[in-house]
Amino acid sequence: MTISYPLSLPTVGGFKTYSISAMNAIGSTSSQYTYQSQIQEYDGDGWLLEVETGTMTQANAYPWIAFLTMLKGPKGTFLAGDPKHTTPQGLGGGTPLVNGASQTGSSLITDGWTISVNTLKAGDYFSIANTLYMNLQDVTADGSGNATFDIYPSLRTSPANDAALDLTSPLGTFRLGEGHTRLYTVDSKGGYKVKFQAIESL
Repeated sequence: MTISYPLSLPTVGGFKTYSISAMNAIGSTSSQYTYQSQIQEYDGDGWLLEVETGTMTQANAYPWIAFLTMLKGPKGTFLAGDPKHTTPQGLGGGTPLVNGASQTGSSLITDGWTISVNTLKAGDYFSIANTLYMNLQDVTADGSGNATFDIYPSLRTSPANDAALDLTSPLGTFRLGEGHTRLYTVDSKGGYKVKFQAIESL
């Protein structure tokens, strides 16, 4: 049977900790004489994912171990998102779509929302073609159902015009970080724990 990427996270067991954090390529230097800082912002940004399961039985742990093994280190990819973000805080509504091709940068123009309602609140996730984004400020659609969002991370490739925004359990594409391949431990009572780190697949 051929392994097809991206994989899905196993559904057995439970998380002890599950964190998604923002990575930013920022350079900083400080004068040792005046303590003044110089900040240089570069184009790099993206998501860092860190997962640690609770103690599991062998039967629940083995799907996780197989999952990590199938990834072959950073070669393979998998889908992940905030497991508690199943619906947006905002009212959403309508059929939201990308409005216009060739969009770049850290804002996204959309249409197709329910007219004049709060669409997404700050912190709401959505995805486009398995790329995970966060909306950074509360936004209400205008009288034509249009809405423009400040987003993180920035658009690395321009989404297609009329590409759909997925608001229900949105997922992004990740790969294991360097040196984080098959990380699991077994305690003296036979309890298994799995821990790994992954970065957004760019």
